[in-house]
Amino acid sequence: MKKLNHPTEYRKELRGRILEVAMQDFIQRGIRAVKMDDIAGSLGISKRTTLYEIFPNKESLLLEGIRLKQAMGEEEMAKYVTEKNPNTMDIIMKFYHMQMEELSSLPLTFITEISRYPLVTEFLRKKHQKSEENANRFFPTRCQGRLFP
Repeated sequence: MKKLNHPTEYRKELRGRILEVAMQDFIQRGIRAVKMDDIAGSLGISKRTTLYEIFPNKESLLLEGIRLKQAMGEEEMAKYVTEKNPNTMDIIMKFYHMQMEELSSLPLTFITEISRYPLVTEFLRKKHQKSEENANRFFPTRCQGRLFP
């Protein structure tokens, strides 16, 4: 990893690299199988003075990785809606296509192990609730009785 001149830039790049390596490991090997030692070793950094300074524990690292993945998905959908000006059905199809693509890339162990992390589970529950609220606001204004006369 190249060192950058400004410590904050280096720290930001390192944080991103930690998230990338950790999420790859979590998905490939399972969340429980990956230890903080493994992540630090993969990156050639100190677990105690570097990794734990940025992420205090595995759950906070996993939560941040999932938040980042969610934000990237939302950004992709927003870009699609802005650039393509799709109709309601196109938006639904794009959303489900993205969801199916993501779920098919995740092993069952990853999905089942998430339930062991309460902060992650709570984040996903709130995210789901917010998505439902947004969908309920969106569809009545877009459909205007066209789907169900």
